[in-house]
Amino acid sequence: MEKFGAPANPIILEPMSKFPLVRDLFVNRQRLFKRLKKTKCWVPIDGTYDLGPGPPIPQELRTSATRSRAASVAAAASRPARSTRPPINSSALP
Repeated sequence: MEKFGAPANPIILEPMSKFPLVRDLFVNRQRLFKRLKKTKCWVPIDGTYDLGPGPPIPQELRTSATRSRAASVAAAASRPARSTRPPINSSALP
C-alpha cells in the first residue's frame, strides 16, 4: 500500500479487494463481466437498439405538444438573426 499527499490527507492506492489480484493494482474482473453478460444487467444508451414504440400518449397531450412545437417554430422564425457579423472566411485563416 502506497501513501501520497500531505500527512494530514494521505491518498491511499490499493487494489479492489473483491477481485483476484493479478499484479500491483491490476485485478481480474472477468467474473464480474461474465455475470453481467449472463444477467444482462445494463441499460443500452448508445441508441443502436430498437426500443419499440414506447407507451401510448393520450390524444390531449399529443395535440397540446403539437401546438407548443408550432408556436416555438413560429417564434424562432420571427426572431432576428443573433449575429450581425459577416461569416468567417476560412480560406483567409493561416
